[in-house]
Amino acid sequence: MDTNYSKDDNKIRILVLVAIADKEFHESEDKMIRKILKEHNIESKNYNSIKSEVLNSPETFDEICANSLKRIKNENEQQDLLKILFVLSMADFILHEDEIRFIELCAKEWGIYGDSLKEMIRD
Repeated sequence: MDTNYSKDDNKIRILVLVAIADKEFHESEDKMIRKILKEHNIESKNYNSIKSEVLNSPETFDEICANSLKRIKNENEQQDLLKILFVLSMADFILHEDEIRFIELCAKEWGIYGDSLKEMIRD
């Protein structure tokens, strides 16, 4: 994984990862990611290349996840991104077990547990 990614590039990687957690990348998820990037002022100029890199990576899904999650270090960014992941995971109107697993992996990696996670779901 390229170590020169910006914070926004790392966020894009996380968004693409949750979108492919169910082993498919739906057009609705692509549209939702683009909408999220715009709404949250996340620089999207590298979106297509990051998406392609993730989709075609020789790394396993778990390896990409582990490497990507460690790059989001700011607690507020982690919490904001976790909320966004909930929204994105529902873009195809089906919450897949793999998407839930990915969100749980994020929460665990970032130390967000129990009541904090429940509050995010409610919001």
